[in-house]
Amino acid sequence: MIAALLALATAALMKPVRWSFRIEPVHPTATVCLVDGSAPYRPGMLLVPGLYEVEVSAPGYVTRREWITHSESPTSHRIVLEGEKINTLGRIGEDEPLEPSAEETSRYIQALETMLESARRRGNKARVTQLQMMLDYARD
Repeated sequence: MIAALLALATAALMKPVRWSFRIEPVHPTATVCLVDGSAPYRPGMLLVPGLYEVEVSAPGYVTRREWITHSESPTSHRIVLEGEKINTLGRIGEDEPLEPSAEETSRYIQALETMLESARRRGNKARVTQLQMMLDYARD
C-alpha cells in the first residue's frame, strides 16, 4: 500500500505543472497564436513554464511577434498594435504617402464641419479649436 502511494506521489511530482497563460491584445479584432504551433491559442490555456513566441495580428495592421516568458504562476501579457496601420496597398513606410481621392477629402471635410458645428453648439471651446485646426489642414 505504501509503495503504491509512493509511486503515485512520485508520478505527480514528475508531471510538469501547467499554469494559466493569457495574451491580452489591445486591438478588438486581433487574433493570437503560438508561433511554434504546439497548440491553438486559447485565453487562459494551461502551459508549462518556458519561453513562448506569440504572434498578434489584426486586419490592416502589421503583425507583431513577441517572446513571452511564462513563469511558474499565471501569466497575463498585453500586446498593443499601435501606430502601425498599413496603407491601402499593404505597404508601410512608403516614401510618398498615398493621397486620398477628391471624394474622400470632401467627405472628410464634411464630417469635420458637422463635428465642428456640434462642438460649437455644446460650447466646447477646446474641441472647436482642435476641429478648426484639422479643418484648416484638410482644406490646404
